[in-house]
Amino acid sequence: MNLSPPPNFSYVEDRICRCTTPLTRQNLAFLQSLSLGSVINVSGDDDIARFLGNVTVQSRPLSATLSSGNTIHFLEEWVKGTLELVFSTVASQQGQILLVGNPGDCLDCLVIACMRRLQGWSLVSILTEFRIIQGPLQKKSLVAEQFIEIFDTNTVDLTHEPEFIAIHRCLTIEEDSLLRRLQPHVAGVTTKEDELRFTVLFSPPSLLLTAQSTFSEASIVNDKDDDE
Repeated sequence: MNLSPPPNFSYVEDRICRCTTPLTRQNLAFLQSLSLGSVINVSGDDDIARFLGNVTVQSRPLSATLSSGNTIHFLEEWVKGTLELVFSTVASQQGQILLVGNPGDCLDCLVIACMRRLQGWSLVSILTEFRIIQGPLQKKSLVAEQFIEIFDTNTVDLTHEPEFIAIHRCLTIEEDSLLRRLQPHVAGVTTKEDELRFTVLFSPPSLLLTAQSTFSEASIVNDKDDDE
């Protein structure tokens, strides 16, 4: 059986995947193989429900695109509502959740980016992923990237918090706890190895990339050949 994924198909998280329209008959066998529990349609294409048959389709169209003057508050409410719908759907259904967007805008990518904010990803990582999956929409992406940065994650209701959100939050708490435990010891400067280990763990990437590299005496560059 020939399985043909829909345009821009990718897995986002456990039980969450995304694609863009148009969906064709050639994609039907692939979509059936996913055991879809629900489709969240932000593309505005009303034909998706008829195309997928017995799969539950929940529509979340935006009445205007990013480039047509939506206020920040209006867009934030839409993203908030869509994220809460995704989370509640994950909590209530066992199958895969498919987020369907329109290739002419980046609304599905915007939802994913704001979800990454909730997961505690760094802004650099979020924007890198956003630019990869949203494609060449440079004019609209500038507005979207500004929105991603200012999106208020505290407004999202996490009553149906997915496991992957909780895991990231726990990891962040553990990292903060480790930082507090290590700081007093490093402040007293125990050994160069401890200081270097602390720097690697907790320094920002920009500092690590510009810092001068150091090699210990045990470095492989000083190892003798086995034949000698």
